[in-house]
Amino acid sequence: MNVPRIAFQTARRLTTSTTVRAAKGEVHPGYAKLRQQYAKFQIQDGVPVHLKGGPADRILASLTYALCAGALVTVCYTLFYKMAYPQKK
Repeated sequence: MNVPRIAFQTARRLTTSTTVRAAKGEVHPGYAKLRQQYAKFQIQDGVPVHLKGGPADRILASLTYALCAGALVTVCYTLFYKMAYPQKK
């Protein structure tokens, strides 16, 4: 009773599998586009990976650097001024 069911599942898997499509040399268009994007990140041009996405990546990186610098200034102000010289009441 299970043998016909297993045979049917196997036949269905073989006919609807992506392996059969890939054997013909066809590739899904979305996969081809993704491969082109991956190739852009593999080029050895001296640019860090986090900046290879274009101008938006450069803007986000600059914003991150500015926020980190602001946080560092705030921490130094708090530790070395406000806590070192307590406010008079």
